[in-house]
Amino acid sequence: MKTTTKAAMLAATLALAACGRGSGDDAADNVREAADNRADNYEDAADNATNDVAEDRLENRAEAVREEGERKADAIEENESGSSGGVESNVSGM
Repeated sequence: MKTTTKAAMLAATLALAACGRGSGDDAADNVREAADNRADNYEDAADNATNDVAEDRLENRAEAVREEGERKADAIEENESGSSGGVESNVSGM
């Protein structure tokens, strides 16, 4: 086998190995991080609130943002793990 052929095969193998961690994991991590950042902003605003009602509302919003981010990230990971939501059964009937 020529050296260039071996190099091309090695490059293709490395590229496939790099795909082992799906983009869904990265997307889920990004969703979690974005939600945490938004929640941190709400918490910072709560710390600067001028009354207890505003502080409580901002802290509740921060918690809701984190929970929603976690739900979305979990859905991304579940979708990537092979859960198709019944798409195959719908397609096979066509």
